[in-house]
Amino acid sequence: MEKKHLKKVLAGMTAIFMASAVVTGIPFSYSEGFAITVSAEAIASGTADNLTWILDSEGKLTISGTGEMTSRPWDSYYQDIKTVVIEEGVTSVKNEAFYDYTSLTSVTIPSSVTSVGDHAFHSCLNLKSVSFGENSQLASIGTAAFYDCTSLESIEIPDSVTSIGYGAFTSCTSLTSAVLSENSLLASIGIRVFADCSSLKGIYIPKGVTSVSEQAFMGCFELASVTFGENSLLESIGSFAFIQCKTLTSITIPEGVVSIGDYAFSNCYSLTDITLPASLTSVGDDAFSCCESLTNVYVPCTWKDEPLDYGFDIDVTPADCKGGTATCTEKAVCTVCGKEYGETDSNNHVGTATEWSCDITSHWHECACGEDLDKAGHTSSGAATEEKAETCTVCGYEIAPKLVHTHKAESDKWYSDKTSHWHECACGEDIDKAGHTSSGAATEEKAETCTVCGYEIAPKLEHTHKAESDQWYSDK
Repeated sequence: MEKKHLKKVLAGMTAIFMASAVVTGIPFSYSEGFAITVSAEAIASGTADNLTWILDSEGKLTISGTGEMTSRPWDSYYQDIKTVVIEEGVTSVKNEAFYDYTSLTSVTIPSSVTSVGDHAFHSCLNLKSVSFGENSQLASIGTAAFYDCTSLESIEIPDSVTSIGYGAFTSCTSLTSAVLSENSLLASIGIRVFADCSSLKGIYIPKGVTSVSEQAFMGCFELASVTFGENSLLESIGSFAFIQCKTLTSITIPEGVVSIGDYAFSNCYSLTDITLPASLTSVGDDAFSCCESLTNVYVPCTWKDEPLDYGFDIDVTPADCKGGTATCTEKAVCTVCGKEYGETDSNNHVGTATEWSCDITSHWHECACGEDLDKAGHTSSGAATEEKAETCTVCGYEIAPKLVHTHKAESDKWYSDKTSHWHECACGEDIDKAGHTSSGAATEEKAETCTVCGYEIAPKLEHTHKAESDQWYSDK
């Protein structure tokens, strides 16, 4: 019963709001379950090309649709606009779209916007917050787009931005943080982009930025740190770029920078340490003048022979050469200036022969400097034999030659011809060779042989007939 009664009450309240809406024109929404939302009253609206705009009684201007912003039909209400919400689909913020809207405090720019035009938010003195949509496609911020937005405290510039126009954030005197990430596509920090941002505390300049233009950070009195991306592509720092950055204490200019303009760091009263790169070839007039606290200036060894006019008020001593490796025959070559320096290193041998040198007792490698390295006594392969010499197993030196061959019969077998007999050595040499020794003249009973080898010198004699006696034998 209680739930039914409550639904009746809600239904009655809804009817009352609906009736009120008819009379007053106040928009509202209702959803069952205790939530009733009453929206601010729309006080003005309209269309411009393909965009629609609505301004409510709380000062919120909502711009929706698709495509470019080509006009600003809401301009007559500039004193009433406190918040601007541009919805997804809009692709640009036109030039001077919100110029001098002094009541404006916050702006939301969607990811679809690719450009913020010249003077788009110029002199929005109370603008404190600017937010960009996730995965923003913003590519350019125009000339003086946020010039003199004196209440703006921070800005996170999307990585997609490739260019920022002249004086885009000049005189944003409350700006303490301007965030550029290491993934930024920004190619240049334009002329006077952050000039006179007197509260800016620090700046990170991404790797891809190749130039910091004239007066880019001029008059940033509170700027205490300037950091360059690793492997920075920066090539030039323009004239007056950091003049009167009174809080800056140190600066390391990255390798690759070739020029620093006139008065670039002049009047940086707290600057104590400066490091300059070997790539630097041009330093403008008074680039570091009136840096009253300057005590350490680190310049590369390349300036020893060709010093530049630094514009410093103190003496500068070029750095010592560094890098490279000294050897036993050559000095180290500096990786900065490319010249030899220091002494040779007698312990670092190079160009050592790969073949062994040797004498009767030792072997060694000979270095190009003449020193014998790896010297050691020979290591024997084993005693020499008739088949092989004794050698060093390391260098191959012959310690002892093969032994002289000693002839030895392979067996007791005699070899013979008609005059001699001999034994045969394994090497093929005839040994023990001698003439035959006769066993005596041949008879009818036995041949004449060699008593040593058995060779038959002469065969048995043929039989000679002879009567055994004088007796005659007869038949018939």
